[in-house]
Amino acid sequence: MSGTLEKVVAYMTHYEYNIPVLQETYDKFKQMFEEDGFDVEVDDLDKLIMTDPYLALKVILKVSHLKKTNLHADVDSIKKAILLLGTKNILSIVLSSTVMIQNDWINLAVKRAVFAANISKRFSEIRYDIRPSEVAVSTLLADLGELMIWTFKPQLALAVTQKMMTRECLRNYQAQLAVFGFRYNELSYNLAKAWRLPEPIVNFLEHKEREHLRERLSHLCVDVARHVYGIEGYKEIPGDIEKLKETMETNDSNEILDVLRLWTILPDDQYAYIVHQINHKDEDPELVKQS
Repeated sequence: MSGTLEKVVAYMTHYEYNIPVLQETYDKFKQMFEEDGFDVEVDDLDKLIMTDPYLALKVILKVSHLKKTNLHADVDSIKKAILLLGTKNILSIVLSSTVMIQNDWINLAVKRAVFAANISKRFSEIRYDIRPSEVAVSTLLADLGELMIWTFKPQLALAVTQKMMTRECLRNYQAQLAVFGFRYNELSYNLAKAWRLPEPIVNFLEHKEREHLRERLSHLCVDVARHVYGIEGYKEIPGDIEKLKETMETNDSNEILDVLRLWTILPDDQYAYIVHQINHKDEDPELVKQS
């Protein structure tokens, strides 16, 4: 770990209790408990927490700090954390939190995280050899480092964005290195280790060869989310679909499209481009371009 990265990790771990929640999350939790008290269904809490990567992180952190013998090692999903902590503790976590000062860039990062988590869960539910809830929470926290920079050092996150917008840097990771001296994914992994997050999450965030299916699937879903919400990113999605077909062991592109549900997010012309590309992938590229 570089000296700069080490200092940033130390700073963020020191101020971890200042991690905020989203305003929408705070409001929905308050309304939920005002209406139902503590008789809230675990599934309802799980669904709501999984729409806010900040709150999901705070819940997992709360479990990791319990003074019990490695109980947190088995808590690799939000539902397990809720059952362990109880609804009163969950409400306390939310109501004692500050509310995130949001902007368009933070909202975009959150949208990416939630979309990636949702599709990773849907893909996992098709298979029988991976746990959907485990894959979903790891995927939700994939951009942990970026979210924490937006939280604690938003001016630096903006500097990365500006280098991309002015084309001073052509790749996002180049802009990150220019501003911080390290990448977001390095920060994500080192924060996960410092916070002693559950092993599946740490393993997922570690930048190494993806040996496990759940890790490969999660990273593909993160890539799709970045392309869905990135400028001109839709052009990369046909390639993502081919990788997902290989990972999901299917030759049916429509099966992948049914899970992604891109028609609910992308403009009609972009979705039509994706469908056209995957339906003509074996044809001459020049002919496809002309058609």
